[in-house]
Amino acid sequence: MSKVLVIDDEYHILILLRSILESGGHEVSLLYNPELVLEHIDSFQPDVLFLDIVFPSATGYAIIEKIRLKTEYDEMKIVLCSALSRDVDIETGKKVGADAFLFKPFTEENVNILLDHLTSK
Repeated sequence: MSKVLVIDDEYHILILLRSILESGGHEVSLLYNPELVLEHIDSFQPDVLFLDIVFPSATGYAIIEKIRLKTEYDEMKIVLCSALSRDVDIETGKKVGADAFLFKPFTEENVNILLDHLTSK
């Protein structure tokens, strides 16, 4: 199965996604502080990253821009996971390099279908 990194500043979202992903057989790592994202990606080497958009110290968009500058991360799929679902939010995410979107609130089925789609490519 896949290695999945989840970055969110809402503890209950981290725990919920970990539960869903681990029940699907995925190896999961959680990160509460997005400032450590590049170091964590280097050490964990995820196949998929679930990333919130809104953090106190940064935006998910800015984090994706940093990640996409490193060619060694080109194969990693990035999912923006947020309650922000306006057209402008989606377009901005696509522009900076997000591969998919998971809108809050989500279901276990939403997560599994999305992950299956991303990892089957």
